[in-house]
Amino acid sequence: MEHPRLDKPTPDAAELVEPNLKQQTVAGVIWSAGARIVYQALQFVVTVVLARLLVPEDFGLIAMIAVFTGFASIFVDFGLAAAIIQRKEVEERHLSSAFWLNVAAGIALTAIVAALAPALSALYGESRLLPLILVMAASFALGSIGIVQKALLTRAMNFRRLGAIEVTAALVGGGTAITAALMGFGVWSLVIQLFVAAGIRLVLLWSLSDWRPHLILEREAVQELWRFSRNLAGFSAVNYWSRNADNFLIGKFVGASGLGIYSRAYSLMLMPLEQISAVTARVMFPALSRIQEDRPRVKRAYLRAVGIIGLLSFPVTAGLLVVAEPFVLTLYGAKWREVVPVLQILCIAGLIQPVSATVGWIYTSQGRTDWLFRWGLVSSGTTLLAFGIGIMWGVHGVAVAYAIRTYVLLYPNFAIPGRLIEMRIREIFHAVRGPLFSALAMAGLVWAAGTMLPEAWSPGAVLLAQFGVGVLAYGALVHLFVLKPYLELKDLVRERVRGRTTVTLPA
Repeated sequence: MEHPRLDKPTPDAAELVEPNLKQQTVAGVIWSAGARIVYQALQFVVTVVLARLLVPEDFGLIAMIAVFTGFASIFVDFGLAAAIIQRKEVEERHLSSAFWLNVAAGIALTAIVAALAPALSALYGESRLLPLILVMAASFALGSIGIVQKALLTRAMNFRRLGAIEVTAALVGGGTAITAALMGFGVWSLVIQLFVAAGIRLVLLWSLSDWRPHLILEREAVQELWRFSRNLAGFSAVNYWSRNADNFLIGKFVGASGLGIYSRAYSLMLMPLEQISAVTARVMFPALSRIQEDRPRVKRAYLRAVGIIGLLSFPVTAGLLVVAEPFVLTLYGAKWREVVPVLQILCIAGLIQPVSATVGWIYTSQGRTDWLFRWGLVSSGTTLLAFGIGIMWGVHGVAVAYAIRTYVLLYPNFAIPGRLIEMRIREIFHAVRGPLFSALAMAGLVWAAGTMLPEAWSPGAVLLAQFGVGVLAYGALVHLFVLKPYLELKDLVRERVRGRTTVTLPA
């Protein structure tokens, strides 16, 4: 039976794709970044309000559950969404088969997690987890229904719609959670936030996507997607535990309160990664996939992107490292003081993470998820060993272990995928060295300024003063040394402002 191809361009359209890919990529980054900034701002404000209404233990309980629900969520998708984005040609049989497989997996995982709820609760020795797990299990079935729609919007690089969906979901979910917390719902406020946001996201994905599933579940279509997605799913599963073993160990051996402190510090450290690298990844993966056969061009695009990511992310993490105390005390209050030293340790690792996390673009755009999976086995084993040693010193020990592990793996993290596009480590260092040294110099000036401020100043006043010094210092350094990523970012913005007409690529 013949199934329609959804992305075969006409000859005229094919000629227009490549010249406009750069413009569409820039537009995608701008829309995605703008939406992400608004989304993160909303999430940040909601978290600050909830942190003042709730206690660290409430956040710790949800983090305990998230260790296992996050792992289970990998098997809802099986990497099929990424396979849909990466394929040069996708047909209706691929989309509908993926949809029904995802829905079946979502329902099955809901049942499995609900059945395991008593065992998971007993594992932590925390009876309060049982009803929370039973309710949160339903999120798998709910989330599975919109996976293909989201993949198609990403494939079409329609980041304007995707951004609108995420911002709306965050706004409604966050507002509902704050209302619930004010009404005394406690930890259940965080569960309500999860479900309201997921529900809004699902409704909007179906409303803004023209595609609807057909009654097709074809084995051959699934196998064609699975050739790409199986290694990606395997890597995601292995990498997940290396990224979340710290949460499990702290929850098991330290408790909910300690995990609440650690998870809040970790979330703050991840801000540059979530705001910058994650935004760029949503655009660069489909963009690099379209030019995957032109490896020199892929390398140039990659190096240009990591330079700009470093320009934007390095000062945020370096600055957060030196203003951690007034930052935490101003926003969260004194009951979260223990977050400060943990955050400072994690920021040392987080300084390079927005850049190091980009290597996944290379593996996936080149279709070499087998390499990605093998690297995941090595890096995950190293991470688990580090966390196993670090837990002996509690929360701070785990944070130190995480930082050490990050720098031990830094060289192979870049060297291995670099072989796929003939890229050397020194080229990456050359792309990011200017922003890195400027950010470190800025951090030194901010720290020095902090030591000279009157002790009688409130944490808020100190934070405001140091923030001002940081912005002025980094801006001056970047402008003074005429950093290449700075000039490239200006050029990209200028091009976007001047040329607003884009060609819509085939979906």
